[in-house]
Amino acid sequence: MRSDWSSAKCSHPVGIDLLADGANVKVISTGFNDDTFTVTTLDPNGAVLSNVTEPAPAGCDNPGHAMWLANSSGTAVLSCNGAPAAYAVFTP
Repeated sequence: MRSDWSSAKCSHPVGIDLLADGANVKVISTGFNDDTFTVTTLDPNGAVLSNVTEPAPAGCDNPGHAMWLANSSGTAVLSCNGAPAAYAVFTP
C-alpha cells in the first residue's frame, strides 16, 4: 500500500461518478462498510477543494454505487444493498 493513502477520508469507497460543476468536478462515492457517501470537489488541476462525508439517507444501508442524475442540478442516486430500500434519490 502506498504511504500517502493512509490519509484517505472515506472507508471502503466504491462506485464513483463525476459531475461537472462549472470549471470544477464533483466526485460522489459510497462507503459500503460504514453507510456513508462522500462528495469531493476537485479544481481543474485535480486539487481537492472540499471533501464532505455524510450518512447515507435513512433506509439506505450498505450503499454500493453512486450516480449523479443527468440534468438534475446535483441530485444523486445510491444503490442500497441492505434492507429495506433498493435505492435512494437525494440532493447532497
